[in-house]
Amino acid sequence: MRRNFAEKLVELPVDVVVKNREASFYTMQNILVHMIDNEDWIVNWVIHGKSREYMRKKSEEYTDMTQVLQHLDEVENKTHAFLNAANEKESNS
Repeated sequence: MRRNFAEKLVELPVDVVVKNREASFYTMQNILVHMIDNEDWIVNWVIHGKSREYMRKKSEEYTDMTQVLQHLDEVENKTHAFLNAANEKESNS
């Protein structure tokens, strides 16, 4: 669902994506970044006991949706690697 949301945002004009909607994280782009960051924080930091070390990139540092999609790809790849390793460990137990 998140990937579909991201791909739909890419199709929209940038002014629509970054318009302040007075929502939880103001813009549709920021809401997407928040969703991605939460997965990254939980799967790649909290589970490993390193939650305090996590540093989020500020939303204004994303200048276009290409950067957001790259961040999404990186986080999804790390999550898949973690889940595959967990499945292998579980299978070997």
